[in-house]
Order: sequence, then C-alpha cells, then structure tokens
Amino acid sequence: MTGTPTLVAQPSIRGIDIGSGPTVVLVHGFSLDHRMWHSQIEALGSGFRVVAYDLRGFGQSGPGDGYASHLDDLIALLDALHIDKAHLVGLSLGANVVLAAAASRPDRVSSLALISPGLPGFTWTAPRPPDEAATHARQHGIASAKKFWIEHELFASLESHPAARRQVRTMIEEFEGAQWEGRSMAAPLPDVYGRLEFITAPTVVINGDRDVQGYREIGELLARTLPNARGVIIEGGHMVSMERSDDVNAELETHFSSVDALSEP
Repeated sequence: MTGTPTLVAQPSIRGIDIGSGPTVVLVHGFSLDHRMWHSQIEALGSGFRVVAYDLRGFGQSGPGDGYASHLDDLIALLDALHIDKAHLVGLSLGANVVLAAAASRPDRVSSLALISPGLPGFTWTAPRPPDEAATHARQHGIASAKKFWIEHELFASLESHPAARRQVRTMIEEFEGAQWEGRSMAAPLPDVYGRLEFITAPTVVINGDRDVQGYREIGELLARTLPNARGVIIEGGHMVSMERSDDVNAELETHFSSVDALSEP
C-alpha cells in the first residue's frame, strides 16, 4: 500500500499508505472515495504517515455485506497496518466513522479532525441531503440520482472551484450507487450522539461558511459539546477540504503537531 491502490485489509479494503512519522488516517464522504484527499496526502506526506482508503462499498473497496460496520473496517485496517494509534480525519460520513472510533476505541485515537461532519441522531430542520438523494434514486433510478446529487446545493460552492468540481463529479459518476438500491450496506455504526461528552480526544471541527445549514449546526454542536474541541470556520462549502485545501491543511498540521508535542515524554 505505497502510493497505489493495494489490498490492505479484509474484506478488500483498498487505499494508499505513504510517508513516515505519526499516522494520519483520512476517511472520505458519501459517494466519494480516497481521491478527494489528494491535496492532504500531498501536504501531510512529508511529515506524517498518511493512510487514505475507500470505505466498504465505495471506490475500489469491496462491497458491504451488512455484517461489518465502517468502524469494524477502520479498526481492522489499523490492525492490518500495525498502527496502534492514529490521528483520524473524516469528512461528512467519514466524520461519523471517526467519531464512532473515538467513542468506542479511544485507545486507537490520537486526535480527531471533523470536516463538514455529519452526526447520526441529530434532528435536521430541513431534509438531510443524503436522504434526498436516496429518495430520488428510489423514484428515478441511480443515473438520475447521480445527476441530482452532483447538482445538489450541498455542492453549489464548487462552482467557484472548477478543478475541485471536476474531481467531485468524476467520483460521483464512478460511484456504483449500490447503497441507493439497498445493496452493499455496512452494518450501522454504534451510537455517538448520546456519548459526545465522553469523547475526550483532542478535536478540531472544520466547517465551510457556505455549507448547508444542517452541517454548520452539527459543527457548532460538536465544537460546543465535545470536551476537548475547537471549531474553525473557513470560507467554502461542504467540500472545504478540496476548495480551500491550503487553509485546511494548515489547520490539520497545526492540530496534529500540537497534539504530538503534548504526548512526547
């Protein structure tokens, strides 16, 4: 797993593993894959060991079977790569996964970086964007749902960032969409919403100021409720890590370095 997709853990979890030093694991959002982290891999690879992988049922990883959760796969990946502890970074769905890891396996988590995070159990005042896409897929099919999803207001800010928009469009077009048909489903993640006050890992919560309201509200809630968290607002939308990669990378490097400095004997 050095620079090119390689089998790294069963069942068929694929991704890349580059660099050396403290480990950073990057977990992507729904309908995307590890390619969304290109800038972070490049920026962090000089000072950290960076692992970016495709969640079960996305990208080049194998399909979900309904028995293992994304959390199970993350812990299996850490075990397979002999990683005792890592900085975990997640965007949207990926933030749900790393939050679940911090709640269930705090011994494996050095710190958290939650970007445009979701939060199962949070009450949305407007329809949740992934649910809108799933409803559209059931009514009109996967091909139509992909077009609907790419054009959703969630990604509207990408119009100001053509290169990032092309990259996101490519990932969504190549997304199989099996989850929209009830196939390739991972087992549910454990409850996190009711355990936020017990997640003590040092955390930075990063939101774009142009993201949809629900995700901004979740970010504010997490920054306010997690015991050891700080919130950061950056100009950009849901895909702020791609739109404003330099700003996000600087926040990540500062966060990881401060945590590592505190943990040194």
